[in-house]
Amino acid sequence: MNGYSTTLRAVFVVALFFFSSVYAQTIPSQADLRSACKVTLYSKNKQVPVFIKFTDERVSTPSTALAVLSASLEMSVDDQLVLLRSEKDNLGFIHYRYQQYFRNVKVESGQYIVHEKNGIAVSANGNWVDHISISTTPSLSEKTA
Repeated sequence: MNGYSTTLRAVFVVALFFFSSVYAQTIPSQADLRSACKVTLYSKNKQVPVFIKFTDERVSTPSTALAVLSASLEMSVDDQLVLLRSEKDNLGFIHYRYQQYFRNVKVESGQYIVHEKNGIAVSANGNWVDHISISTTPSLSEKTA
């Protein structure tokens, strides 16, 4: 029984180490996400990325690219990017167009496009409205309106 207990304990420790390593690798930090891309162009009047090139082969899907994009744009919990549509062009690129929302309210001119070729996200560009600090609570009741 003592040998069985030691073996069981060893298997448990190895399994715990394996699963904790896998889990740690599947949830990258914000710094890791930001390092997976290179911002090549910023807006003139703000330090908001306008064009981003993905440099890490792990950015292979639009959803992974969206996580990197969220980190690069320093999105808050109130910000969302919602997929509007996707289009395929003659060169084989698929373009995923996202609309910016702040507290579930559409932000005019806030859109970003993720460009993918052969199943790999290559770049993203668009306009991001940052540091929004307005109330989204209606000032009129439904009855008054």
